[in-house]
Amino acid sequence: MNMQRLIIVVLAWTLCLAAPLVASAQAVKVFSAEPDSAPQGTQNREVTIKGQGFEKSAKVFFYKTGTTDPGGISVGKPTVVDSETIRVTIDIDAQAEAIEYDIEVKLSRGRGGRGTTLFKVQENKAYYTCDEVFGLD
Repeated sequence: MNMQRLIIVVLAWTLCLAAPLVASAQAVKVFSAEPDSAPQGTQNREVTIKGQGFEKSAKVFFYKTGTTDPGGISVGKPTVVDSETIRVTIDIDAQAEAIEYDIEVKLSRGRGGRGTTLFKVQENKAYYTCDEVFGLD
């Protein structure tokens, strides 16, 4: 076998071996959070995030929907359970806006995904009216 032919054979063999590795790189997607809400002022709430393509390098961010503003939600170090599950502990500031939040997962190699309106901060009222308690208008 001449040298050129050997080089071509080795390159073709290398590409055949590398193709499954490239194809296995999944897109990162974020599908859900459980629980999907918590009141203002909540501390140390564990949230389980479901999706796909998660890796050990994952970082998790909660943002006011459509922004990159965390809006008073602090996220602790994530625990990647498997490629479809991450657990994080969050703290919600007492003054955080009672609105919906997106959840974003970013990997160290630049890939990432975002699920929109997956988490809601609930208003933490100091008191409730009788109408609110009993569902009256």
